[in-house]
Amino acid sequence: MTIDNNETPGCEGADLNCYPLKWTTTPEHYEAAGVSWQLYQDTDNFDDNPLAWFEQYQTAANGSALQKKGMSYIGLEKFYEDAASGTLPQVSIIIGPAELSEHPPYTPRDGGWLQQKIVDTVTSSPLYNTTALIVSYDESGGWGDHVVPYHSPNGTAGEWVDDPYDEFGYVYTGPGFRLPFYIVSPWTRGGNVYVENVDHNSQIMFVEKWLESKGYNVTTDEMTAWRRANMADLTKAFDFDHPDCSIPKALNATYPSTDKTGQWNGYAVCEATYNVTRPPVPYGQQTEANSLVTEQGFKAVRGQLTEGRYLTFEMNGYALTSSRGKLAASKATSKHDSKAQRFVIHQSGSKYAIVSAFDGTSVSGPGSMRPGGYSAAATTFTISDLANGKGYAVKANNGQYLTVGARGVSYSHKPMGFKIYSVSYDN
Repeated sequence: MTIDNNETPGCEGADLNCYPLKWTTTPEHYEAAGVSWQLYQDTDNFDDNPLAWFEQYQTAANGSALQKKGMSYIGLEKFYEDAASGTLPQVSIIIGPAELSEHPPYTPRDGGWLQQKIVDTVTSSPLYNTTALIVSYDESGGWGDHVVPYHSPNGTAGEWVDDPYDEFGYVYTGPGFRLPFYIVSPWTRGGNVYVENVDHNSQIMFVEKWLESKGYNVTTDEMTAWRRANMADLTKAFDFDHPDCSIPKALNATYPSTDKTGQWNGYAVCEATYNVTRPPVPYGQQTEANSLVTEQGFKAVRGQLTEGRYLTFEMNGYALTSSRGKLAASKATSKHDSKAQRFVIHQSGSKYAIVSAFDGTSVSGPGSMRPGGYSAAATTFTISDLANGKGYAVKANNGQYLTVGARGVSYSHKPMGFKIYSVSYDN
Protein backbone atom coordinates (compact mmCIF):
# COMPACT_ATOMS: atom_id res chain seq x y z
CA MET A 1 0.00 0.00 0.00
CA THR A 2 1.41 3.40 -1.01
CA ILE A 3 -0.42 6.38 0.45
CA ASP A 4 2.24 9.08 0.72
CA ASN A 5 4.97 10.52 -1.48
CA ASN A 6 7.92 10.41 0.88
CA GLU A 7 10.92 9.24 -1.13
CA THR A 8 12.72 7.39 1.65
CA PRO A 9 14.18 4.01 0.62
CA GLY A 10 12.59 1.03 2.31
CA CYS A 11 9.14 0.48 3.82
CA GLU A 12 7.36 2.35 6.57
CA GLY A 13 5.66 -0.87 7.66
CA ALA A 14 4.76 -4.27 6.29
CA ASP A 15 4.07 -3.55 2.59
CA LEU A 16 3.38 0.08 3.54
CA ASN A 17 4.82 3.07 1.65
CA CYS A 18 7.66 1.10 0.14
CA TYR A 19 10.13 3.07 -1.98
CA PRO A 20 11.14 2.82 -4.75
CA LEU A 21 8.01 1.66 -6.51
CA LYS A 22 8.25 -1.45 -8.66
CA TRP A 23 5.07 -2.16 -10.61
CA THR A 24 4.92 -1.89 -14.39
CA THR A 25 4.19 1.64 -15.67
CA THR A 26 2.11 2.56 -18.70
CA PRO A 27 5.12 3.76 -20.74
CA GLU A 28 6.61 0.29 -20.34
CA HIS A 29 3.47 -1.14 -21.94
CA TYR A 30 3.86 1.39 -24.77
CA GLU A 31 7.50 0.39 -25.23
CA ALA A 32 6.67 -3.33 -25.28
CA ALA A 33 3.96 -2.77 -27.89
CA GLY A 34 6.18 -0.66 -30.16
CA VAL A 35 4.37 2.61 -29.44
CA SER A 36 6.60 5.68 -29.60
CA TRP A 37 6.62 7.86 -26.48
CA GLN A 38 8.68 10.53 -24.78
CA LEU A 39 8.61 12.44 -21.50
CA TYR A 40 9.59 16.09 -21.96
CA GLN A 41 11.09 17.80 -18.90
CA ASP A 42 13.69 20.34 -17.89
CA THR A 43 16.23 19.73 -15.15
CA ASP A 44 13.85 21.58 -12.83
CA ASN A 45 10.79 19.33 -12.94
CA PHE A 46 9.47 20.07 -9.40
CA ASP A 47 9.83 16.33 -8.71
CA ASP A 48 6.73 15.87 -10.87
CA ASN A 49 8.12 13.03 -12.97
CA PRO A 50 6.52 9.98 -11.32
CA LEU A 51 8.60 7.59 -13.43
CA ALA A 52 11.60 8.65 -11.35
CA TRP A 53 9.99 7.03 -8.31
CA PHE A 54 10.24 3.55 -9.87
CA GLU A 55 13.18 1.21 -9.41
CA GLN A 56 13.29 0.15 -13.06
CA TYR A 57 13.81 3.77 -14.16
CA GLN A 58 16.30 4.55 -11.39
CA THR A 59 18.44 1.59 -12.44
CA ALA A 60 17.92 1.93 -16.21
CA ALA A 61 21.20 1.86 -18.12
CA ASN A 62 22.33 4.98 -19.93
CA GLY A 63 21.09 4.81 -23.48
CA SER A 64 18.26 2.40 -22.67
CA ALA A 65 14.69 3.19 -23.70
CA LEU A 66 13.53 3.89 -20.14
CA GLN A 67 16.48 6.21 -19.50
CA LYS A 68 16.27 8.14 -22.78
CA LYS A 69 12.50 8.43 -22.91
CA GLY A 70 11.58 8.63 -19.24
CA MET A 71 14.54 10.01 -17.30
CA SER A 72 16.48 12.31 -19.63
CA TYR A 73 16.20 16.09 -19.49
CA ILE A 74 15.67 16.99 -23.12
CA GLY A 75 13.73 20.13 -22.21
CA LEU A 76 10.39 21.66 -23.09
CA GLU A 77 12.05 23.51 -25.97
CA LYS A 78 12.51 20.10 -27.58
CA PHE A 79 8.76 19.51 -27.26
CA TYR A 80 8.06 22.84 -28.96
CA GLU A 81 10.47 21.92 -31.78
CA ASP A 82 9.03 18.43 -32.29
CA ALA A 83 5.46 19.74 -32.34
CA ALA A 84 6.35 22.45 -34.86
CA SER A 85 8.08 19.96 -37.16
CA GLY A 86 5.31 17.34 -36.83
CA THR A 87 7.70 14.77 -35.32
CA LEU A 88 6.14 14.23 -31.90
CA PRO A 89 5.91 10.60 -30.78
CA GLN A 90 2.53 8.89 -30.51
CA VAL A 91 2.35 9.64 -26.78
CA SER A 92 3.99 12.71 -25.22
CA ILE A 93 4.18 13.48 -21.50
CA ILE A 94 4.97 17.10 -20.58
CA ILE A 95 6.21 18.19 -17.15
CA GLY A 96 6.72 21.86 -16.34
CA PRO A 97 9.21 23.49 -13.97
CA ALA A 98 8.43 24.47 -10.37
CA GLU A 99 8.16 28.19 -11.11
CA LEU A 100 5.46 27.55 -13.71
CA SER A 101 3.58 24.89 -11.74
CA GLU A 102 0.93 27.17 -10.12
CA HIS A 103 1.65 25.37 -6.84
CA PRO A 104 2.06 27.79 -3.90
CA PRO A 105 4.13 29.93 -3.66
CA TYR A 106 4.38 30.01 -7.47
CA THR A 107 1.90 32.18 -9.31
CA PRO A 108 -1.10 31.03 -11.37
CA ARG A 109 -0.29 33.75 -13.92
CA ASP A 110 3.07 32.19 -14.74
CA GLY A 111 1.51 28.72 -14.96
CA GLY A 112 -1.10 30.18 -17.28
CA TRP A 113 1.66 31.33 -19.62
CA LEU A 114 3.12 27.81 -19.78
CA GLN A 115 -0.28 26.30 -20.53
CA GLN A 116 -0.89 28.85 -23.25
CA LYS A 117 2.56 28.16 -24.72
CA ILE A 118 1.87 24.43 -24.89
CA VAL A 119 -1.65 24.89 -26.28
CA ASP A 120 -0.40 27.33 -28.94
CA THR A 121 2.40 24.93 -29.85
CA VAL A 122 -0.01 22.02 -30.29
CA THR A 123 -2.69 23.95 -32.18
CA SER A 124 -0.14 25.42 -34.59
CA SER A 125 1.46 22.02 -35.25
CA PRO A 126 0.93 20.55 -38.74
CA LEU A 127 -0.47 17.46 -37.00
CA TYR A 128 -3.02 19.26 -34.82
CA ASN A 129 -5.84 17.67 -36.83
CA THR A 130 -4.75 14.29 -35.44
CA THR A 131 -3.83 15.38 -31.92
CA ALA A 132 -5.51 15.58 -28.51
CA LEU A 133 -3.88 17.48 -25.65
CA ILE A 134 -4.97 16.67 -22.09
CA VAL A 135 -3.97 19.23 -19.45
CA SER A 136 -4.29 17.64 -16.03
CA TYR A 137 -3.84 18.88 -12.47
CA ASP A 138 -2.85 16.68 -9.53
CA GLU A 139 -4.44 18.75 -6.74
CA SER A 140 -7.88 20.19 -6.11
CA GLY A 141 -7.19 23.91 -5.87
CA GLY A 142 -9.67 24.21 -3.00
CA TRP A 143 -12.87 23.24 -4.80
CA GLY A 144 -15.92 22.85 -2.54
CA ASP A 145 -17.45 19.46 -3.34
CA HIS A 146 -21.18 19.36 -2.66
CA VAL A 147 -21.61 15.69 -3.60
CA VAL A 148 -19.74 12.76 -2.02
CA PRO A 149 -17.43 11.30 -4.69
CA TYR A 150 -18.67 8.18 -6.43
CA HIS A 151 -16.86 5.18 -4.98
CA SER A 152 -16.91 1.39 -4.89
CA PRO A 153 -19.14 -0.77 -2.66
CA ASN A 154 -17.77 -1.87 0.71
CA GLY A 155 -15.15 -4.59 0.34
CA THR A 156 -14.45 -4.16 -3.39
CA ALA A 157 -11.16 -5.91 -4.20
CA GLY A 158 -8.26 -3.52 -4.52
CA GLU A 159 -10.39 -0.51 -3.53
CA TRP A 160 -10.88 -0.78 0.26
CA VAL A 161 -8.08 -0.78 2.84
CA ASP A 162 -7.59 -0.71 6.59
CA ASP A 163 -6.17 2.70 7.44
CA PRO A 164 -2.72 1.92 8.86
CA TYR A 165 -2.84 5.10 10.94
CA ASP A 166 -6.08 4.09 12.71
CA GLU A 167 -7.93 7.29 11.82
CA PHE A 168 -10.57 6.18 9.30
CA GLY A 169 -10.85 2.43 9.82
CA TYR A 170 -11.84 0.33 6.81
CA VAL A 171 -12.21 2.89 4.04
CA TYR A 172 -12.44 3.21 0.27
CA THR A 173 -9.38 4.59 -1.51
CA GLY A 174 -11.15 6.75 -4.08
CA PRO A 175 -11.99 8.23 -6.48
CA GLY A 176 -11.45 11.32 -4.39
CA PHE A 177 -12.22 15.03 -4.58
CA ARG A 178 -12.49 16.77 -7.93
CA LEU A 179 -9.38 17.69 -9.92
CA PRO A 180 -9.55 19.97 -12.96
CA PHE A 181 -8.48 18.81 -16.38
CA TYR A 182 -9.34 19.87 -19.89
CA ILE A 183 -8.92 18.57 -23.42
CA VAL A 184 -7.77 20.58 -26.43
CA SER A 185 -8.57 18.98 -29.78
CA PRO A 186 -10.60 19.50 -32.96
CA TRP A 187 -13.23 17.10 -31.54
CA THR A 188 -13.83 18.74 -28.15
CA ARG A 189 -14.65 22.27 -29.26
CA GLY A 190 -17.64 24.20 -27.95
CA GLY A 191 -17.07 24.79 -24.23
CA ASN A 192 -18.64 21.51 -23.15
CA VAL A 193 -18.55 19.89 -19.72
CA TYR A 194 -17.83 16.17 -19.48
CA VAL A 195 -19.95 14.58 -16.75
CA GLU A 196 -19.03 10.88 -16.62
CA ASN A 197 -17.34 9.37 -13.57
CA VAL A 198 -13.60 9.63 -14.18
CA ASP A 199 -10.25 9.56 -12.43
CA HIS A 200 -6.64 9.60 -13.63
CA ASN A 201 -7.11 6.02 -14.86
CA SER A 202 -9.54 7.43 -17.42
CA GLN A 203 -6.72 9.16 -19.25
CA ILE A 204 -4.78 5.90 -19.33
CA MET A 205 -7.86 4.09 -20.68
CA PHE A 206 -8.37 6.73 -23.37
CA VAL A 207 -4.85 6.14 -24.68
CA GLU A 208 -5.53 2.39 -24.51
CA LYS A 209 -8.71 2.76 -26.59
CA TRP A 210 -7.04 5.06 -29.10
CA LEU A 211 -4.08 2.73 -29.58
CA GLU A 212 -6.38 -0.30 -29.71
CA SER A 213 -8.09 1.29 -32.72
CA LYS A 214 -4.65 1.37 -34.36
CA GLY A 215 -3.91 -2.28 -33.61
CA TYR A 216 -1.87 -1.92 -30.40
CA ASN A 217 -2.52 -3.69 -27.12
CA VAL A 218 -1.27 -1.57 -24.22
CA THR A 219 -3.81 -2.67 -21.61
CA THR A 220 -2.34 -2.33 -18.14
CA ASP A 221 -3.01 -5.03 -15.57
CA GLU A 222 -2.13 -2.69 -12.71
CA MET A 223 -5.54 -0.99 -12.83
CA THR A 224 -8.16 -2.53 -10.52
CA ALA A 225 -11.14 -4.24 -12.14
CA TRP A 226 -13.58 -1.87 -10.46
CA ARG A 227 -11.84 1.24 -11.81
CA ARG A 228 -11.73 -0.19 -15.30
CA ALA A 229 -15.42 -1.07 -15.16
CA ASN A 230 -16.70 2.10 -13.50
CA MET A 231 -14.43 4.95 -14.59
CA ALA A 232 -15.10 6.27 -18.10
CA ASP A 233 -12.51 6.19 -20.89
CA LEU A 234 -13.17 9.79 -22.09
CA THR A 235 -14.21 8.73 -25.60
CA LYS A 236 -17.63 10.38 -25.21
CA ALA A 237 -15.96 13.70 -24.47
CA PHE A 238 -15.19 13.75 -28.20
CA ASP A 239 -17.45 14.37 -31.18
CA PHE A 240 -15.53 12.53 -33.86
CA ASP A 241 -18.11 13.26 -36.55
CA HIS A 242 -17.77 17.04 -36.36
CA PRO A 243 -14.13 18.15 -35.96
CA ASP A 244 -13.33 21.86 -35.93
CA CYS A 245 -9.68 22.66 -36.59
CA SER A 246 -10.07 26.44 -36.49
CA ILE A 247 -8.16 28.17 -33.71
CA PRO A 248 -10.15 30.46 -31.37
CA LYS A 249 -8.62 33.74 -30.24
CA ALA A 250 -7.43 33.91 -26.65
CA LEU A 251 -5.96 36.55 -24.41
CA ASN A 252 -2.18 36.44 -24.25
CA ALA A 253 -0.72 35.51 -20.88
CA THR A 254 2.09 37.75 -19.64
CA TYR A 255 5.58 36.34 -20.16
CA PRO A 256 6.90 35.20 -16.77
CA SER A 257 9.56 37.19 -14.96
CA THR A 258 13.17 35.99 -15.25
CA ASP A 259 16.43 36.99 -13.58
CA LYS A 260 19.59 38.10 -15.38
CA THR A 261 20.51 34.48 -16.15
CA GLY A 262 17.14 33.73 -17.71
CA GLN A 263 15.82 31.70 -14.77
CA TRP A 264 12.16 32.04 -13.87
CA ASN A 265 11.77 34.14 -10.70
CA GLY A 266 8.15 35.28 -10.68
CA TYR A 267 7.34 34.21 -7.14
CA ALA A 268 10.49 35.82 -5.70
CA VAL A 269 9.66 39.11 -7.41
CA CYS A 270 6.10 38.88 -6.14
CA GLU A 271 7.16 38.20 -2.55
CA ALA A 272 9.69 41.02 -2.66
CA THR A 273 6.97 43.43 -3.79
CA TYR A 274 4.66 43.02 -0.78
CA ASN A 275 5.27 43.25 2.95
CA VAL A 276 2.75 40.48 3.67
CA THR A 277 3.13 37.61 1.22
CA ARG A 278 1.00 34.97 2.88
CA PRO A 279 -1.94 36.55 4.72
CA PRO A 280 -3.59 34.43 7.42
CA VAL A 281 -6.50 32.19 6.54
CA PRO A 282 -9.75 33.96 7.60
CA TYR A 283 -10.86 31.23 9.99
CA GLY A 284 -14.31 31.90 11.40
CA GLN A 285 -15.10 34.47 8.72
CA GLN A 286 -16.08 32.11 5.92
CA THR A 287 -19.71 31.76 4.95
CA GLU A 288 -21.33 29.67 2.26
CA ALA A 289 -21.93 32.88 0.33
CA ASN A 290 -18.28 33.92 0.18
CA SER A 291 -16.41 30.62 0.30
CA LEU A 292 -18.47 28.45 -2.08
CA VAL A 293 -19.18 30.92 -4.85
CA THR A 294 -20.29 29.23 -8.05
CA GLU A 295 -19.70 30.77 -11.45
CA GLN A 296 -23.03 31.55 -13.08
CA GLY A 297 -23.71 30.15 -16.52
CA PHE A 298 -24.16 27.01 -18.59
CA LYS A 299 -22.25 24.41 -20.57
CA ALA A 300 -23.45 21.75 -22.96
CA VAL A 301 -23.07 18.26 -21.51
CA ARG A 302 -21.05 15.41 -22.98
CA GLY A 303 -20.85 11.84 -21.72
CA GLN A 304 -23.21 9.56 -19.85
CA LEU A 305 -25.15 11.57 -17.26
CA THR A 306 -24.30 11.49 -13.57
CA GLU A 307 -25.96 13.05 -10.54
CA GLY A 308 -25.06 16.34 -8.92
CA ARG A 309 -26.07 19.23 -11.21
CA TYR A 310 -29.00 21.18 -12.62
CA LEU A 311 -29.90 20.21 -16.19
CA THR A 312 -32.08 21.51 -19.00
CA PHE A 313 -33.46 19.18 -21.69
CA GLU A 314 -33.85 20.96 -25.04
CA MET A 315 -34.84 20.04 -28.58
CA ASN A 316 -36.10 21.93 -31.63
CA GLY A 317 -35.76 25.26 -29.82
CA TYR A 318 -37.98 24.11 -26.93
CA ALA A 319 -37.27 22.76 -23.46
CA LEU A 320 -38.97 20.38 -21.08
CA THR A 321 -40.77 22.56 -18.54
CA SER A 322 -42.57 21.99 -15.26
CA SER A 323 -45.77 24.02 -15.49
CA ARG A 324 -48.61 23.82 -12.96
CA GLY A 325 -48.03 20.17 -12.19
CA LYS A 326 -47.63 19.13 -15.82
CA LEU A 327 -44.69 18.37 -18.08
CA ALA A 328 -44.94 21.00 -20.80
CA ALA A 329 -42.85 22.66 -23.48
CA SER A 330 -41.66 26.26 -23.53
CA LYS A 331 -39.15 28.05 -25.71
CA ALA A 332 -35.55 27.50 -24.70
CA THR A 333 -33.70 30.61 -23.57
CA SER A 334 -30.34 31.73 -24.90
CA LYS A 335 -28.78 31.49 -21.42
CA HIS A 336 -30.73 28.34 -20.43
CA ASP A 337 -31.67 30.14 -17.22
CA SER A 338 -35.41 29.49 -16.87
CA LYS A 339 -35.96 27.91 -13.47
CA ALA A 340 -39.09 26.11 -14.69
CA GLN A 341 -36.89 24.31 -17.25
CA ARG A 342 -34.39 23.15 -14.62
CA PHE A 343 -34.26 19.49 -13.55
CA VAL A 344 -32.10 17.19 -11.46
CA ILE A 345 -31.67 13.46 -11.99
CA HIS A 346 -31.48 10.61 -9.49
CA GLN A 347 -29.86 7.39 -10.62
CA SER A 348 -31.37 4.03 -9.76
CA GLY A 349 -29.32 1.25 -11.30
CA SER A 350 -29.11 2.02 -15.00
CA LYS A 351 -32.16 4.31 -14.98
CA TYR A 352 -32.91 7.84 -13.83
CA ALA A 353 -35.72 9.71 -12.16
CA ILE A 354 -36.07 13.25 -13.53
CA VAL A 355 -37.20 15.77 -10.90
CA SER A 356 -38.11 19.41 -11.39
CA ALA A 357 -35.83 21.81 -9.50
CA PHE A 358 -38.69 24.33 -9.73
CA ASP A 359 -41.45 22.57 -7.81
CA GLY A 360 -40.03 19.16 -6.80
CA THR A 361 -42.40 17.09 -8.93
CA SER A 362 -41.02 14.18 -10.93
CA VAL A 363 -41.44 13.45 -14.63
CA SER A 364 -43.67 10.49 -15.42
CA GLY A 365 -44.05 11.15 -19.13
CA PRO A 366 -46.16 13.56 -21.21
CA GLY A 367 -48.93 15.01 -19.08
CA SER A 368 -49.09 15.24 -15.30
CA MET A 369 -45.99 15.33 -13.14
CA ARG A 370 -45.84 13.04 -10.12
CA PRO A 371 -45.92 15.03 -6.86
CA GLY A 372 -43.52 14.39 -4.01
CA GLY A 373 -40.19 14.51 -5.85
CA TYR A 374 -37.81 11.57 -5.95
CA SER A 375 -38.90 8.38 -4.22
CA ALA A 376 -39.02 4.67 -4.88
CA ALA A 377 -42.33 5.26 -6.66
CA ALA A 378 -40.86 7.79 -9.11
CA THR A 379 -41.02 6.89 -12.78
CA THR A 380 -37.58 6.16 -14.18
CA PHE A 381 -36.14 6.59 -17.66
CA THR A 382 -33.18 5.27 -19.59
CA ILE A 383 -31.07 8.24 -20.69
CA SER A 384 -28.54 7.31 -23.36
CA ASP A 385 -25.74 9.43 -24.75
CA LEU A 386 -26.01 8.94 -28.51
CA ALA A 387 -22.47 10.38 -28.86
CA ASN A 388 -20.82 12.37 -31.65
CA GLY A 389 -23.17 15.33 -31.38
CA LYS A 390 -26.40 13.35 -31.66
CA GLY A 391 -27.66 14.27 -28.20
CA TYR A 392 -29.41 12.20 -25.52
CA ALA A 393 -32.32 9.80 -25.93
CA VAL A 394 -34.78 9.70 -23.01
CA LYS A 395 -36.56 6.34 -23.13
CA ALA A 396 -39.65 5.60 -21.03
CA ASN A 397 -40.63 2.19 -19.65
CA ASN A 398 -43.14 1.80 -22.51
CA GLY A 399 -40.22 1.65 -24.95
CA GLN A 400 -40.93 5.05 -26.49
CA TYR A 401 -38.83 8.20 -26.40
CA LEU A 402 -39.67 11.63 -25.05
CA THR A 403 -39.65 14.48 -27.53
CA VAL A 404 -40.49 18.17 -27.24
CA GLY A 405 -41.40 20.84 -29.75
CA ALA A 406 -43.90 23.53 -30.66
CA ARG A 407 -46.78 21.09 -30.12
CA GLY A 408 -45.64 20.20 -26.63
CA VAL A 409 -44.26 17.02 -25.10
CA SER A 410 -44.98 13.68 -26.74
CA TYR A 411 -43.61 10.22 -27.39
CA SER A 412 -41.70 9.01 -30.45
CA HIS A 413 -40.96 5.46 -31.59
CA LYS A 414 -37.48 6.59 -32.69
CA PRO A 415 -34.68 7.86 -30.43
CA MET A 416 -34.80 11.65 -30.33
CA GLY A 417 -31.69 13.54 -29.28
CA PHE A 418 -32.05 16.15 -26.52
CA LYS A 419 -29.38 18.78 -26.14
CA ILE A 420 -28.68 18.83 -22.40
CA TYR A 421 -27.07 21.75 -20.58
CA SER A 422 -25.53 21.79 -17.13
CA VAL A 423 -26.57 25.11 -15.59
CA SER A 424 -25.45 27.02 -12.49
CA TYR A 425 -27.66 29.91 -11.37
CA ASP A 426 -28.42 31.27 -7.91
CA ASN A 427 -32.13 31.85 -8.45
